[in-house]
Amino acid sequence: MTNEEYKLLADIRSKCADPVWVDHVIHAAVEGMVMYAKRQRAFAVDMETVAALALNARLFKKNEKFIADKLQMNHDACGLDWSEQLERLRK
Repeated sequence: MTNEEYKLLADIRSKCADPVWVDHVIHAAVEGMVMYAKRQRAFAVDMETVAALALNARLFKKNEKFIADKLQMNHDACGLDWSEQLERLRK
């Protein structure tokens, strides 16, 4: 952890002497986790969609732009580098 992160946690610890602040800290932490979970869920759904369309290419032709858009939208959450595939899909 960085010094800044230690300072943040120390500030939170000192604020939590007041029970009202404990509620605020817990609420903020839960909100952060919910936001992260929603983002991960959206990513998983988009990747499933891409996989489904790719696997069913015989049934769903001409979806290259849609697949490229989904990959591009979620590029920051991908574990693989999709840049070459994106180039080919966008042609």
